[in-house]
Amino acid sequence: MPWLSRASSSTPEPAQRVSPLTKERVAAIFDERGWRYSEDDDGDLTAVWDGDFFSYLLRGDNNEILNVLGYIKEDIPMTRLDEARFALDEWHRDHLWPTAFWRENDDAGLTFSIGAAVAIDWEHGVTDKQIYLQLDCAMSTILKCFDDVRSRLGMEQPS
Repeated sequence: MPWLSRASSSTPEPAQRVSPLTKERVAAIFDERGWRYSEDDDGDLTAVWDGDFFSYLLRGDNNEILNVLGYIKEDIPMTRLDEARFALDEWHRDHLWPTAFWRENDDAGLTFSIGAAVAIDWEHGVTDKQIYLQLDCAMSTILKCFDDVRSRLGMEQPS
């Protein structure tokens, strides 16, 4: 039974207690990492990464859902919507997240934007480490999705 002795010989990390998700906890993680962010008129945290706009939304009856939502910086002409839909379908074929989508902009139907989101319901509480993991997963996969869409549409990658 060597596999049992190996498994029991390591010391597990001390358990962290879960506590309710709050905007202040998310902001504290941003501060700890030195990330620049602001708060919009609705009280949501926002930031810009590689020129793309991100919101960190707490939703649900008790603000227990953290939704990391990003929008690509470029407005894309509606004439390219079919290409973009294909690019989004291809992304979803190979990736579980983020959920990527398009939305029509408020310019009389001339352009649309690409967005992506990673939302997790922390109804029973969350540790700081879990918030870190969600932010890392959301940011990296959303930016990777945007790079993939830009590549498929022949758009310039952010520098």
